[in-house]
Amino acid sequence: MSASTARPRRVLFLGSAAQAKVLEEQFAFLLAHYEQALATHGSSCSNGKLGELCPSCLRFMELRDTLMEPFRVAPAEWKNRKAMAA
Repeated sequence: MSASTARPRRVLFLGSAAQAKVLEEQFAFLLAHYEQALATHGSSCSNGKLGELCPSCLRFMELRDTLMEPFRVAPAEWKNRKAMAA
């Protein structure tokens, strides 16, 4: 093939997905897996060993707990807030 008949090279570039979008999709996948396990087993699915969670259920629970942390209030603190509001 001579230089005049060679095909020009095209450079393909796939931009990376936005990090928030990736995290959202991962969380949606884990949530769907956990919900399916609840519907099927009545609880999170097991890893084949009694009392052990599968990696997907374990990861979902870790993420859920991390995301809910800012909304947790210690019982003593809750009582103080209720007393101050009254």
